[in-house]
Amino acid sequence: MNIFSPTTLNQYIKSRLDSDPFLYNINIKGELSNFRGASGNGHCYFSIKDERSLIDCVMFHEYAAYMDPNLKDGDEVIVEGSIGVYLARGKYQIYVKRLEIYGKGAQLVELEKLKAKLFAEGLFDSHHKKALPLYPAKIALISAKNSAALKDMTSNIFRRFPLAKVVIFDALTQGEEASKSLIEALKAAIDASPSVIIIGRGGGSNEDLSPFNDEQLARAVYASPVPIISAVGHEINTTIIDLVADCRASTPTGAAELATPDIDDIYARLAFLKTHFNTKISEIYKRNENKLKLLSTRIRYDKPWEKILEKNLDRLAKYRTDINLKINAILNENAQRILIAKKRLNALSPYEVLNRGYSIVLTSEGNVVDSIGKVRENDELYTRLKDGIITSTVVSKKKKNS
Repeated sequence: MNIFSPTTLNQYIKSRLDSDPFLYNINIKGELSNFRGASGNGHCYFSIKDERSLIDCVMFHEYAAYMDPNLKDGDEVIVEGSIGVYLARGKYQIYVKRLEIYGKGAQLVELEKLKAKLFAEGLFDSHHKKALPLYPAKIALISAKNSAALKDMTSNIFRRFPLAKVVIFDALTQGEEASKSLIEALKAAIDASPSVIIIGRGGGSNEDLSPFNDEQLARAVYASPVPIISAVGHEINTTIIDLVADCRASTPTGAAELATPDIDDIYARLAFLKTHFNTKISEIYKRNENKLKLLSTRIRYDKPWEKILEKNLDRLAKYRTDINLKINAILNENAQRILIAKKRLNALSPYEVLNRGYSIVLTSEGNVVDSIGKVRENDELYTRLKDGIITSTVVSKKKKNS
């Protein structure tokens, strides 16, 4: 018979609720009850009920600050949030992110129906989600051209992992035509065969983010053979493609960090491996040296073998010399390999070129400008220097006479 403590049982129930994607972001309609407004710490506590049931709710201060000040008991409302367990009391409740009067949030009902439909079809299941590549060779960015979100993602990718190629696909991120534009951009991005795709934009109202709740876009994201990171809005915003995507970032900057390794960490790892390798070689050398000393000592003091020892001392000395030479050769060879690998890695780094006073000019699509024919007047360019990025506009151009 298994016997559990209250804490163990509460933790188990909490883990089951936390792992259910359907309960991670849910909308519930009911009557507002026991509403007391924000407490001294800024949190708000209340209940949602219907004719037969009641559920306790908590809304933390970072969300309560945006609450309608006219809310009161008896209002028919829609709450958006996640289901969780308060461990200390073993009580399940709704952790509310948004609270709206029902008349103002009628679209949430339709959104909830769509979520339930897609959940039932398995589009939110975690076992369908693809792993992100450790070292992406090409990263596709889908966002509005010249948007702050796009600039944040681009600059952070260049800073963290400049070896990756960035390809930009312009798309509308709000308005009636946005969902169609996003789907077309996603198809084009998939055709470019990137290592990973990021779909992102900054925060906004429910109406601004509604294109990312489009059913056809959600199905296109689900069907993508390329891993997709969703970076729509901020932490308080959750859209359908956040639930369908392989990975969700709370901000576009966070998406860039999820998609790339930090090149400084890579250099640190190489330095660690070099030290570890040298240590192991030294240990092997020391063990064999000790074995040789022990063998020499045994032979020296084993009197029945004294004559054999005397005859073969020169041979043993030669063996020892040969062993030392081979071990030293192995150490030197591997040290040289590590040095060559480090030089090659440094040679590949754009930072080495930038640190010598050069710069890299990129188009808004992320392509390198290596010819005057690749730019036109009024084009927006990004100049990458060793300590930052300069955004400029082409006023004129003049071809160099040969």
